[in-house]
Amino acid sequence: MYCQRCGAAVPPDPEARYCRSCGALLPATAEEPVKTPGDEHPPDPTQAPIAPTTSAGAGTTTSPATAPGVPYGGFLVRLVAYLIDSTIISTVVGVVGALLAVVALLAGMSGLPDVDSAAFTALVFALIGVLLLISLTVTAAYYIVLPPLYGATPGKLILGYEIVDADLRRIGYGTATLRLLGYIVSNAVLYLGFIWIGIDDRKQGWHDKIAGTFVVKREAVRR
Repeated sequence: MYCQRCGAAVPPDPEARYCRSCGALLPATAEEPVKTPGDEHPPDPTQAPIAPTTSAGAGTTTSPATAPGVPYGGFLVRLVAYLIDSTIISTVVGVVGALLAVVALLAGMSGLPDVDSAAFTALVFALIGVLLLISLTVTAAYYIVLPPLYGATPGKLILGYEIVDADLRRIGYGTATLRLLGYIVSNAVLYLGFIWIGIDDRKQGWHDKIAGTFVVKREAVRR
């Protein structure tokens, strides 16, 4: 038989009272049925087993994150969270970039090339390249390290939401990396992958679908 809550297969254990996948209380029919004198016919091997519950239109087994009543984070909530995260990243990169420029100027003050020289132009482009590298590193660390450690980026945490997998549990570094790479896809067509959050039943962007993640309220997360 299958769990009525998450659709997972239930082993034929007469002492099992709870589903091993989601912890739901199993119905009394999960116990070994008592045979009666008239019940002598074995089950028909050609009869297909009862299929587990599937999510509407998805063709996949229902998971805790797709069960009815899960409090997903909608488009506006995630937009505000994104603005908060962007502000934090921009501030950090700006401060680091300013410090880098000051250090470079102080270190080369005595032999600073003329502003019209090729050496000065090369110095400017080198500083821009270093700042770009710092920006990419900070952004990657922000979105890959923080969700596995704290459940989400600061923007989502401030609003009371976390990023979870299909079992409503905190994601790992591999999933966080895949989700960040999915941002490229969400950005590819006029940000349609992010706009999709507003029309999707489970409020998933394309990057969420690629990584198999959901954004839900903190109280729904399984610890």
